[in-house]
This record gives sequence, C-alpha cells and structure tokens, in this order.
Amino acid sequence: MAKPSKFLKPCEKCNDLFWAIPSKVKVGKDKYCSVECYRKTLIGKRLSPATEFKKGSTAGKKNVNWKGEKAGYDALHDWVRRWGGKPKICDSCGKKGKLHWANISGKYRRDLQDFRALCVSCHKKYDLLKKRNKVWKPELSNISLTAKIGKNNILHSHIWIGDLVNIGDNCKIQAFAFIPGGVTIEDDVFIGPGCVFTNDKHPPSSEWSDTLVKKGAAIGANATIISGITIGENAVVGAGSVITKDIPDGETWFGNPGRKYE
Repeated sequence: MAKPSKFLKPCEKCNDLFWAIPSKVKVGKDKYCSVECYRKTLIGKRLSPATEFKKGSTAGKKNVNWKGEKAGYDALHDWVRRWGGKPKICDSCGKKGKLHWANISGKYRRDLQDFRALCVSCHKKYDLLKKRNKVWKPELSNISLTAKIGKNNILHSHIWIGDLVNIGDNCKIQAFAFIPGGVTIEDDVFIGPGCVFTNDKHPPSSEWSDTLVKKGAAIGANATIISGITIGENAVVGAGSVITKDIPDGETWFGNPGRKYE
C-alpha cells in the first residue's frame, strides 16, 4: 500500500488542521498552516537577515551568512519587508501610498516590534527629530510627527506629545509628561516628570484653548497646567501645583490652586 502524500496535522501556532507533507515533517518543516502564523512566531525574536531564509540554507548561527547583530542595513530591511509584510497605512498620519518600515529605537534590532510603518514625509520628520534631539527610548513614547520640535532638546521616555504642539530649542522634558495639542513651549524650558497640560477646561467639549510657556520657565514634577493660561519668562512652578491663572515673568507660584510665593 502506497504511503499517503499528505496528512492532516495541527498548526503549532493556531492549532488549525492543515495538510502536511510527511517528508517535510520528518526533517522539521511544515510546522505552520500559513505564512501569517509563522510571522507571528517571529514577533519579539531576533533572527538573522534575509540571507538566512534562502532555500537550502541552515538557519540561525550555523548559516554561513550569519552576522549576529552586525547584519547590514540593507539585509535587515529586506528581512523586515519579507516577514513584516507590505505596510498599508502610515502609523503617524494615516495616509496610504508609498510607505517605509522605519526603525524606532535606532538600534536596528531584528525585532519586528522595533519598526513602524511611515510614509515618506513622516519618515523624514522622524529621522530629523532623532538627529536634532536626544530622545530616550522613543519606542516607549508617543511623539506626534505633526508637532513642531526644535533642536538640542532632551526628551525622556514615556512622554506624550500630541498633534500641533510647538516646542522650541534647548528644552528638557522629563518622563511621563503629557503635552496635548494647543500647547506652545518656548526655548530653554524645563518640564518636570509627570507634568500634565490640559487643553479643555470643561471636558469633554470641542472648545479647546491654547497654553503658552515662555522662555526659561521651569515647571516642577507632577504640576497640572490648566488650559488657556500663559506662564511668563523665567517663571517657576512648584512641584504638585495646579495652575489656573497667568503667571507674570520671573515669579514663583505653588500650591493648589497656585499662588504667588511672597
């Protein structure tokens, strides 16, 4: 009796049954029912560049083309395009068309989660942002590419910078700061960790108001800045304060609600 050419086998990823070829199963192949299931197993893993997956080659470090973390730029992007698929929409602006896989961390790891799909325009803005500023762990932050950010800024991890935010030069924005649209921050401003700006006095509503932080101001940790106010030049806001009124130039305010320090 002839041996069966195919048999039903459960997929090692989704457990769906599929027709497998006995000769391939014997040598460790035909483990997954589809390319999509195989790609899911790659998420979070560091693998070799595209040369590892050439027909007849040995996988992993045994491959003659294995270069470890020193894989070339082109080879790595070939691997991302092959196993990440063709991007359909820009992660930043939502546009379709010509899209790129852009590296998030700047370390170019073989990790599909370390890449995001961006259109040509957003890709240029993202590269310029990382080149002109020090961005700590950009993969852990949400920085809109429609925000206007100057140069020589230090942006720590876990920050949220929304659409249409304006940030000048030489600013320091500490971890967990929340800066929504409508906020303008001039040069040499310090934003402490956990600082929260708002843009809506009576949420939820569509009546947003703008906030301005002038040059040289310093805002302490966990301060809350209510929308529609101006913080003057070289003004200081104490940690944990809730600021509901304009602060003149050079003054120090703290408390809830914030008052001038005499």
